[in-house]
This record gives sequence, structure tokens and C-alpha cells, in this order.
Amino acid sequence: MRLRYFGLFALLVTQLPAATLTLDHDARITYDFALQQVPRWSGSALVNFVSNQTAAPTLLSFDEQGNPIQAFPYTIPDVEKIDLDDIARSPDGTFAVCGSVFERSGKRSGFIGLVDSIGQSLKTIRLFPYYPVALRSPPTVPSGPLASKP
Repeated sequence: MRLRYFGLFALLVTQLPAATLTLDHDARITYDFALQQVPRWSGSALVNFVSNQTAAPTLLSFDEQGNPIQAFPYTIPDVEKIDLDDIARSPDGTFAVCGSVFERSGKRSGFIGLVDSIGQSLKTIRLFPYYPVALRSPPTVPSGPLASKP
């Protein structure tokens, strides 16, 4: 899977004129992302997560200088382990995450979660038997007739 994305990236890079890609500035980040998902730019910040496959993975965001903006644990009540697959952030600091959760009984379920800019859970939607692995748009809080009721 990763090789396929790399091939697509290499194809795109070879198709772009050299003048399109220029280094703007260097930024240093204090987290060690070895063996972690590659951070990505989302919602005016570089986002990633660490301590995955635990009861409380940490959601992270950094500004364009590499300074931390947000860092807080993500938890879901009555869940033994959270396995995050993707993360996105809106410009207002709201996070969306998706992946799988494992209950103490051993049951696995897919989920999508929304978290506000200070780490409070806004909404968690269980998707069993489905397991999302990627987010495609900036996170927003659902409203209207399609929003689930608390």
C-alpha cells in the first residue's frame, strides 16, 4: 500500500516543473515520529498522533515553524484500545480521527470521532461492521436531520 502511494507521489513529482517545488523554510519538531504515520498538513497545521494502539493516543498539531499548537489524549469511554488510522484538522482546531476501537470484551468496531480544539470529544460514531481508514475533508460538526442525537 505504501509503495503504491510512493509511486503516485513519484509520478506527480516527475510531472511537475522544477520551478514549482521550492523550499520555503526549515522547521524543527521536537517529537520523534520514527515508526509512526507520516505527519501531514491539515487545517493550517501539521498533524499526527503518537501512542497509537493504546487506550489514549495523543493527537498533535504544529504550526509552520514547528511549534506545538495542540497535544492531548484522545479517549473513548469503555474502550480498551484505540487504533487510529487517520487524522485531520480544521482551521479552528477541531480534529477528526478514524480507525478501530477494541472493547474489553474483545469486540472490534470502526469509528469516526470529532474532538474540539481543547480535547473535548464532540461526537463519536461507531461504524460496525465498517472500518474507516482515511479522512478526505476538513472536519465539521454534523448538524441538521443527518446529525445523530446524543
